Amino acid sequence: MTTKIINWFANLARNYVEKATQRKYENMINSKDFRSLYAKLGFKSEKEWVESARKILKENPERLAQILNYDVRKGSFGKYFR
Repeated sequence: MTTKIINWFANLARNYVEKATQRKYENMINSKDFRSLYAKLGFKSEKEWVESARKILKENPERLAQILNYDVRKGSFGKYFR
């Protein structure tokens, strides 16, 4: 019985963190500043940038952080989208 209660609270906490993280990502993606990065990062349209960002967030959020921290003056940007 005690294990069930502990598991219930653990699942509740995990769900809360996951939902909070998803809200944070959605707020970031929906921000005007984030959407305006598409031209700077070499995308043809804002829609293409947002779709790519959502896909990367699902697969590996750290990779999106690397992309956003990348300095385009230092080399090939395409390596982050392989």
